Amino acid sequence: MPDTAATLVGVGRAGELSVDNDLTQSIRIATECVLDGGVIAYPTEFCFGLGCNPDDEAAIKRLLKIKQRSAKQGLILIASATQQLDRYVEWDKLIASQLAHLKSTWPGPVSWLVPASERCSSLLRGEHTTLAVRIPAFKLMQDLCRSVQMPLVSTSANLHGKPALITAARLETQLGEGIDYIIDQPVEGLAQASQIIDAMTRKILRP
Repeated sequence: MPDTAATLVGVGRAGELSVDNDLTQSIRIATECVLDGGVIAYPTEFCFGLGCNPDDEAAIKRLLKIKQRSAKQGLILIASATQQLDRYVEWDKLIASQLAHLKSTWPGPVSWLVPASERCSSLLRGEHTTLAVRIPAFKLMQDLCRSVQMPLVSTSANLHGKPALITAARLETQLGEGIDYIIDQPVEGLAQASQIIDAMTRKILRP
């Protein structure tokens, strides 16, 4: 991990702690970590999330192992713009009204299930033919996706089935040893996780 100095806790793959108080610098370090195949933790709208490069299957497998989550369930991708998601989903399988409704909720805390493209890894979509995608309004998440210039895997930072973690201190205690870098900044503060809706049926899968 790059050397840092100040108060943002980052956990390196060798187990060392690095610190950094500058959010811009922390996003840069997190970006380098993602591009180097690492797994990061970062604040989202409701809780901390675990993220990695969606094209790096080794990193995705590490993330799933950290979370103790089955690869059958699928994951969410977050992005700063719809163009970042183009290679992972088939927008043209949505009719105009479905696509318009989806876009009307973005940027925002709504994840949509969209038909996955053939290039989308089964580690991302699980056993499903759809992939959950979201363009958040939370600036830190937007800045992170712009910095890595790709979508990021996003799943709550907790052991599967356990409560979501909303502070970096709790995250470091429970999962820190497996994570390469933690962006220690406050979550946005929403009262619940993002809503998940099927774009084709409009069925709400997570309120």
